[in-house]
Amino acid sequence: MARLRTLASDGAGSEITLRPGQNRFGRADDNDFQLLDPAVSGHHCVIEYNEGVAIVRDLGSTNGTFVNGVPVQEAILQNGQVLRLGTVELLYEEWTPEQPSEQPAHGKGRPTQPIRIAPPLQPAPPPIALSTQQTDHVRSCSRHVGVPAQWVCVKCHNPFCASCVKVTRAGMRDFYSCPVCGASCMTEHEFRRRVIMAQANFFTLLPEAFSYPLTKGGLTLLLVATVFLGFFEIARAVLGHFQGSFVFIYLWVAYWLSLIIILGFVFAFMQNVIVSSAHGEDKMPELPELSGFWSGIFVPFLRLVVIWAACLAPGFVMQFVLSPMVAVPFYLLGLACIPMAILTVSLADSIRGLNPVVVFSGIAKLPLQYFVTCIVFAAAIAARTLSELLLGLMPIPVLPVIVGTFIGLYGLTVGSRLLGLLYYTNKDKLAWF
Repeated sequence: MARLRTLASDGAGSEITLRPGQNRFGRADDNDFQLLDPAVSGHHCVIEYNEGVAIVRDLGSTNGTFVNGVPVQEAILQNGQVLRLGTVELLYEEWTPEQPSEQPAHGKGRPTQPIRIAPPLQPAPPPIALSTQQTDHVRSCSRHVGVPAQWVCVKCHNPFCASCVKVTRAGMRDFYSCPVCGASCMTEHEFRRRVIMAQANFFTLLPEAFSYPLTKGGLTLLLVATVFLGFFEIARAVLGHFQGSFVFIYLWVAYWLSLIIILGFVFAFMQNVIVSSAHGEDKMPELPELSGFWSGIFVPFLRLVVIWAACLAPGFVMQFVLSPMVAVPFYLLGLACIPMAILTVSLADSIRGLNPVVVFSGIAKLPLQYFVTCIVFAAAIAARTLSELLLGLMPIPVLPVIVGTFIGLYGLTVGSRLLGLLYYTNKDKLAWF
């Protein structure tokens, strides 16, 4: 059996017994184990525990998942390793029934009471500095001189050949770990990519953002999302003809439900791309989970509505209190703030990220980069609108919606990618977390 023991000051003595199968961790109350700490994302990570092997997988968290101080997307937990979720530290321990824990967390799901954990007293260790000299040539295995290295440790950065790394088979997959420190290993190619990403700036990564939605499975995801959204767009257009008719009240409700699904799915999709890009990933994340309407659709929809309402509220006030002409600058300012507001809310995984001070300071610190990002968003909206108008002249009723949806999704993906890269390449300057 295995358990996680908290190392935070206020959580001393708290422990979680992992149950077979999936164990979901996060701040939201629909997780198996709820961690009430602001550094933990709503759905932070999942630990799959089967046959004595625990595999932790990050779920696109804002502050990251770390094993012994090393950021991971997926890794096997070893006895004695420290799992850090944002700033929450949990000690992973393997034990037998003959050595029971004092107060294990039983039950079908999460513990009866949420675990309240304070941030650790010690700051997180600084990241290990990387150098382009490490990627200028094909390196040899640190244990076999002359043998090309195929794997690199994510912690000690030692290169190894295929015969040196430790291979663990779990969940129909092979996991590679360092023979020296036990940390996870990545391929030499992936290591080179991460070094380049870590040293790049926003404008050097700008061209890549336009090919990002079309590579590494991104095109397939866009096509699937286009079909999904296209269906609801067509349904909304048909149902829209029955608005205002009391006889068709149920169709009127279906119309607004379709609109909520469209906007909620799009914003959830944008959040996934932003968070993934903010972590330096170069592959498009999976489409939003639709397992629950509330958390998967309605919460993202509410966040989008609140963002637009908060940014445009000053313009509305000025329009009704003074005059429409006075309101125009406030409307323009509000529209200009929306992309930055989307970024802060996505990274905070909460509407509490909609802080005017954070939004305006972020724009002031990165005016040129942010201006380019806003232009991309404006171009995406204009391209979709223009394509639907032009294709609407053709006698094919469905084509304008499908093509317009694809173009709009592509543009929003590029814009979301740029927002994530905006944070990734300037996280020290922004200093949000």
